[in-house]
Parts: sequence; C-alpha cells; structure tokens
Amino acid sequence: MQLSKNIFLFALTLALQFSGTAQSNKEQLEAIDKDIIKLGKLSGMNVANITETVTSPYNSKRQKAMAIYCWIGRNISWNIKAIKSSDPKNTLPENVVALRTSNALGFANLYQEMCSQCNIRCLVVDGFVKYNTEQFDEIPEQVNASWNVVQLGNTPSEWYYVDAFKSAGFSDSKWVTFYPEFSDVYFFPNKEIFNLEHYPDNTAWLLSRGPSGLKDFIGKPITGRASYENGLAGFFPDKGKYKAKLNQKFRFSLRLQSLQESSRVELKMSEGNKPAQTINANLEGEGNDYFIDHIFKKEAEYKVTVLINGKELITYLIEVEE
Repeated sequence: MQLSKNIFLFALTLALQFSGTAQSNKEQLEAIDKDIIKLGKLSGMNVANITETVTSPYNSKRQKAMAIYCWIGRNISWNIKAIKSSDPKNTLPENVVALRTSNALGFANLYQEMCSQCNIRCLVVDGFVKYNTEQFDEIPEQVNASWNVVQLGNTPSEWYYVDAFKSAGFSDSKWVTFYPEFSDVYFFPNKEIFNLEHYPDNTAWLLSRGPSGLKDFIGKPITGRASYENGLAGFFPDKGKYKAKLNQKFRFSLRLQSLQESSRVELKMSEGNKPAQTINANLEGEGNDYFIDHIFKKEAEYKVTVLINGKELITYLIEVEE
C-alpha cells in the first residue's frame, strides 16, 4: 500500500542512520554485561576499587565505558524521594556507592568519576526530561535531570551520550515505587532519538539535531525505551497535546527503522484519572512508514501511549471534542 505523504505531515522527520557498528556495539555491551553480572555488587569497596575491578579486564576506552555503565545500571537504584525533591544531598560518588541509591545527578556524578579514573573524558550535563503529560503545558524553571557526555576521540562527532540513571529502571506514574530493569539503550544511543527525550540546559551539549528550543522540546510527545529499540525516525501528531474529533477516525503515524514483523503493538489509554486500559492496535503500512487508526467514542481527555512488545514508544495527551 502506498501511503500518501499528506498522511504523515512529519513536522519532525529525523534522518537516522543505523549501521552495522551500532549492532556490534550492542552485542559487545551484552557480552560485557554478562561479565558485570558475575561480579555482583562489590559490597564494601570504594569507588576506586570498584572502577579497577569493573574495568581492568578490558583494553579499549569504549569497553571500559560500557563496563562502568553496566555496573552502575545493575547496582544503583533510584532514590524516589531525592528525585521528587531535587535534593543534591548524597550525590557525591562515594556517597552514591555507599548508599547504592541516588537521583539522576548522583548517577551522572558517579559515572563521570569512574570514567575519569580510567582516563576517559566525561562530563555531567544538566537538563530536562519529560516524564508525564502534565509537563506539556509547563516550561520548567529548573533542570530536572542529569546525564553524561563521553568523548572517545578529538572531533565533535566523537562525543556520545550516556544516561546511566535511565539504564537502571523506571518508576510508576505517581513516582512512588522504583522498578529495577536494566536497559542497554542509553549507552551511546542514537543522538536524534536521545534529543527527543532529553534537552540540555546548555545547548552546546545538544550533540545532534533536536527540538529548536526548550518550549519546542516540552511540547513534543514523550518518547520511551521502545523508540530506541525500534528506531523512531518520525511521527505525527508532532505535538504531545493534540485535539481529536468525537466518533471520527484519528490517525497516529510513525516512521520506524527497525520494527520486527513479530512485534506486538498496543494502545495504552487512560481517560482522565481512570485506570489505564490496554487494547490491541492494528499497525498498518509498508517499508518504514506505519499508522494506527483509532476512533474516540467519548468526549474526554485521554493519555495515549503506543506500546511495542509492552514497552513505551510514544505518549500523547489527546483532547476529544465534538
């Protein structure tokens, strides 16, 4: 089926490049992660000893950076209370290791320190991440996230993103409970996809194309882990908050670079404060261009998330009116 260009109207179309190198990096990280799991928590060690133990089996800076990422993601948990209060207390690397919990700044500080001990140039970046649909209408007054940038060479293209905090897991929507679930997608991720989810306070650390400013970033849909795994390269609606007509077909359009044919696609929907319901979605299209049609049968405000294999791809707030 040939899909009309007008269907997509991609206000944000990202020309993402996926190469064999990206796949080999993933395979290498998976192999290193298996070794890190065998090491365990390394309880009782200080930061220097942990760094030496974790990185000594590897020769290249890239491998060492991977090993540090895996160990932190596997052994440090989110401190929900500190995250909600933006509390900088206990974010020094030694404190993070001693407590085995911290907020995003603590994760980033620890990652930077462990990289520095391996002579890997690594900096902490403060910025903004969208976690819920309420943020679509709010321009934040202060940063709410931290991550790292790592340099492996001498050119601008050899800077890479790392988000060890997000690698460790996720929380429930009310920020009460942390669920540990290690993810490899935040190590040297595709930069354009990362820029949909993160926006630096200092735009010098916007390593590739992204939103035109903080207001534009805040207005975009929320993207999740599945956006990396399936190569999200474009989407419509291009705004996170959008209007739909009652009892009329509404179309979500997606450009995906690496969707597997066997993927399970669903819509997770919640009306107002009601519990969310998940329904099977009929994903149609060809090549890399897909769409999902849905008819809203009640006037309300809906939080709608596209799930692929149970993981969040993209989230909208849809206002349905007659």
